Amino acid sequence: MRNVTKVLALAYAVIVGLAALWAWYTDVTLLHSGREHMLPGLLLVIVSLPTSKTLDLLYEHWPAFFSQPFVQLSWTTACGMFQALVLYFASRLRPRERSGA
Repeated sequence: MRNVTKVLALAYAVIVGLAALWAWYTDVTLLHSGREHMLPGLLLVIVSLPTSKTLDLLYEHWPAFFSQPFVQLSWTTACGMFQALVLYFASRLRPRERSGA
């Protein structure tokens, strides 16, 4: 069971990494373009749920800061990587063995 959870945690980290790379590539290359490019960012937000829901609260408190070009993307990337690290460390935990009395 431990190997399965470790593989799932690493697969999730790869998915988050690929979504983040696509979102960063798209935002950097199309920064000053008039074309719409919301799909990569939305994919990253969906992949990094539920921690990416904190973006709404932070945007309400600091709208000027979170309106800058790469701040929202940085935050959702950090949320996804945080979740991937938590899942990886949780997969490395071993349950304690009970001693018979």
